[in-house]
Amino acid sequence: VTEALNIRTGDGNVEGLFKLCQFDAGSGGIFLAVDHILKDKNHGEIIVKRCRGIEYHESHGVPPEEIKFICEWDTDMMQIMVQVINPEIRLITQKLPPRKSPDEIYCHWEFALGR
Repeated sequence: VTEALNIRTGDGNVEGLFKLCQFDAGSGGIFLAVDHILKDKNHGEIIVKRCRGIEYHESHGVPPEEIKFICEWDTDMMQIMVQVINPEIRLITQKLPPRKSPDEIYCHWEFALGR
């Protein structure tokens, strides 16, 4: 996979992480609209504009605090993935549900290496 995505051993930067995120079939199935914003090879943001999981929970009346817990758990799992790429990449959570309105983004994370 790393060869196909042109990720070289030792790169371990945010650009390589984003390549893997875009290839990940799991997140592609749940995140219906997501932006990967690469500011430079060591700094970027992921903004989830639509999420199948959150939409399901919201439409079935799951309490906001439970949705928040689920998304915090997802963030913990994302941190593990980041650590595999490079333990020096910092994952900074900018926004998680609950949402205040239906047109608000779902999640927003920032990734930084060497900042």
